[in-house]
Amino acid sequence: MGDKARRSSAIQHDTVRCGFLSQRSYVAPSPRGHASPKWLKKELTYCPIYGFKPCVICTKDLTPELFCARRLAHYGDLTLPRPRPAMNPPRIFCIGKNYAAHVAELAQPGEAIDDDCVIFMKPASALVAEGEAIVLPRGLGSIHHEAELVVMLTGGGRDIPEDEALDCVAGLTLGLDLTLRDLQSQLKRRGEPWERAKAFDGSAPLGDFKPYLAQDLQALSFTCHVNGALRQHGHTRDMCHSVARQIHLISQLWALMPGDVLFTGTPEGVGPLSPGDTITLASPTLGTYAWTCS
Repeated sequence: MGDKARRSSAIQHDTVRCGFLSQRSYVAPSPRGHASPKWLKKELTYCPIYGFKPCVICTKDLTPELFCARRLAHYGDLTLPRPRPAMNPPRIFCIGKNYAAHVAELAQPGEAIDDDCVIFMKPASALVAEGEAIVLPRGLGSIHHEAELVVMLTGGGRDIPEDEALDCVAGLTLGLDLTLRDLQSQLKRRGEPWERAKAFDGSAPLGDFKPYLAQDLQALSFTCHVNGALRQHGHTRDMCHSVARQIHLISQLWALMPGDVLFTGTPEGVGPLSPGDTITLASPTLGTYAWTCS
């Protein structure tokens, strides 16, 4: 089986058996007090967004469309609870220098500006779920917000062609790449890696993922407000490197795994945060997420 066939098989497993059905909406276990119908079989299956969950098994005799019709007939018009995502991605990849206006706003006098992006990582301890407090580091200078589109991957392995890269997208949300700006500036001047300024605990607040519905990922807008004041208003059409291009570049160095997360870069308008600030990310497509700094 070739690489493309293996990826297609994995994607079908993740999106169908894990409950991303005709509309890729996650199907939770039967609601309390309702017995499962005899025709419905479940097994403990890995979902790249929700971790291990009891999921519907769809087969040639039970297509996603037939399942939705039978579920409606059995339960009625019943909304099942949607579980919160598991905050345990294998890796958190981040893309820097992906919006030209943001690169320009941080450029030092005389600094040469090129088209290359920067790739770095954050540890799992950087994640902060929506509603949890963002604990800002003390005594290390200015801490800036960087609002970003964030992508969850189904996997895909190595060397993914750019024209197949979006087949590896499982979910979308918004997140923050918090940055110790003064420290980052020092590291840049010395030519050192950015991790100390980017990968500290709590540096990656992350919203709940929504299933990817084949939207145009280069036609999404999002905003960042701090204490109600607009700071950033980004549009993914302004990316220097598309989401597909980013996935392709990363897969040249790392074999992508189910659940990997990709922060796709920030637009202009970044600025400082202080204890007590409330920061809100919003998108017409992806929803609204908020945190308070402490």
